[in-house]
Amino acid sequence: MKRENIDDDVWEHVAQKYGKFGDRWCDALRRGLGIPIPRKTSAKARNPGSEGGGRNRFAEIRLDRKTTGEEIAFRFGDGLWKTWKLPIDKGNTQEVRRIREEALDFGRANGATNGQLNAIGKAFSDAGYYLNRKAQR
Repeated sequence: MKRENIDDDVWEHVAQKYGKFGDRWCDALRRGLGIPIPRKTSAKARNPGSEGGGRNRFAEIRLDRKTTGEEIAFRFGDGLWKTWKLPIDKGNTQEVRRIREEALDFGRANGATNGQLNAIGKAFSDAGYYLNRKAQR
């Protein structure tokens, strides 16, 4: 494998014109040159210095979420939406915790990454449902 230094202006041009979020630079260059991008790369191939575990896991299935004033819903990929009715009283932490745990279990059952599990939990606080009273506004 040959390695070269790439000028900053060239790097920036390729990244802006052909890059996508989460791409390696060579993937953006491959896209620009019309060279096929390998479908799956291991975590070690993306980050040669990692020792297997690490935090370099990327979600293979997209997590979508919807929140209305009365319901919160999640789905993975093109699957079916799983919906929960939110309690009217935002201070009902027991009910919020129960629903949140069910949503997290739904995520785990669908192979959610740690980041996706965090996003599920954050969806509740984004909707104004907190588990700590100090966080309420």
